[in-house]
Amino acid sequence: MSRTSWILLMLAGAGLVAVVPRVAEYLLPPIGNELDPAHHTYPRLAGQSSNEIEMAGTISPRFGLRLTAHYETNGARGCKSIPSFLAGYLEGASFPSEVSVPLRVERRGTAFTARLTVDRYIPGPCDWRLGYVKAVISKGSLVSLPNYIIVARSDFNWPPKDTPFENSSDSPVTLRCSFEQLKGLPANASMNACVIPGVRISDKYRHYLVRPTKRIVVHIMDYD
Repeated sequence: MSRTSWILLMLAGAGLVAVVPRVAEYLLPPIGNELDPAHHTYPRLAGQSSNEIEMAGTISPRFGLRLTAHYETNGARGCKSIPSFLAGYLEGASFPSEVSVPLRVERRGTAFTARLTVDRYIPGPCDWRLGYVKAVISKGSLVSLPNYIIVARSDFNWPPKDTPFENSSDSPVTLRCSFEQLKGLPANASMNACVIPGVRISDKYRHYLVRPTKRIVVHIMDYD
């Protein structure tokens, strides 16, 4: 039995049943893929931003696009959550707590723009920072698995510095997506339409915020 479980058991045994949920909130990691705004570690808005990035580029007019910014903690004790579901990981495993913010995407013909606030939250004791930006691309009723087009948190998934995917304001992110490969999949199955078997990836498909930048260019192309 863990020390935390022992403390909660002793409180319950002492008749302090009303105290147990409040103590548990501070001692046990919250459960869920998204941190509850009522949780005591939920980040506070920073107010006026000093670090914004314009995302701009092109996209096939036949594609739908949703962009979401995800902010994460440093994963220290007391700053983790247990996801409700996370494929490929041990049940009950804890990860840095996370909150997500949908980005407003403006489209005009084949062009699109969106604004990303890097310093949206006060870091606080859990060191809240931008983790990544996720793009969900669709074509009609077909929806691709997400593409992580911007990765900012250097503590996790840090790329080798000699890769072509390091930060470069002059090098756009390019996704070539084929939704033909999603047709005929079982109802409960999906895949990434922007990873095409047999097609060599020569483009930069992810932007790492190694250095500060004000603009990131993203091209999302129809490969069908």
